[in-house]
Amino acid sequence: MIGAPRLVRSGFTLLETLLAMTVVASMTVLIAQAYSIAHQAADGGAHLERAVKVQRVVRLIGDQWGDRRSLMLDGAETKEASSDQVGPAFLPDRVRFVTATPALAMQWPLVEASYIIEQAEAEAGAAPMWNLVYEERPITSFRTDRTVHESKSAQLDLLAGCTGLRMEQFIEDEDQSVSSTSDAPSRKQWIWMPFELRDVDESQEQVMPMAVRIVGEYQGEAVTCVFVAKALR
Repeated sequence: MIGAPRLVRSGFTLLETLLAMTVVASMTVLIAQAYSIAHQAADGGAHLERAVKVQRVVRLIGDQWGDRRSLMLDGAETKEASSDQVGPAFLPDRVRFVTATPALAMQWPLVEASYIIEQAEAEAGAAPMWNLVYEERPITSFRTDRTVHESKSAQLDLLAGCTGLRMEQFIEDEDQSVSSTSDAPSRKQWIWMPFELRDVDESQEQVMPMAVRIVGEYQGEAVTCVFVAKALR
């Protein structure tokens, strides 16, 4: 007796197809999770690197400012600092002072340190960016004629591509909450007021106010450094 021809199965059953789709979906989820973890780890590492960089800059400023000296550099001879005339000086785009903690010329006992806000180059239409630049000049003379030593000055870009980087001063201002028609005496309040960044003349340099700060943002990290004027050595 000749048997019926045996059917040869081709393709996959529904159960096998569902199992394969489940495996592929599980692998896709695992790969996506691994990529997300790696991306977060990389972003977290970059965030930590930026935060550490800002902290190092703030620490450098604090160390130098804490070791500043009350030497006057604008006279023919070394001057003693008085209560209203101290060594540090400011311009709307920089703070300058003499310190015994050099950052670049380590062999010099005294240097003139300047923290400068410079506008960075940007494409047309792009938001303005700012750089925090450190400039150091060895102090080899306490007279105004120090041109022979200008070649020894050095600069270092501390934070490049900052947003909203500016100088502010802590000043006493009228309390705007008191009406001008009120009989009550006007009150004073201490507030932070920004300097206007503009082209300035060296003749506009003046004594450091009660406090000055550099404030802004570096790639998402807040930057704040306060220079408090107080009694010097």
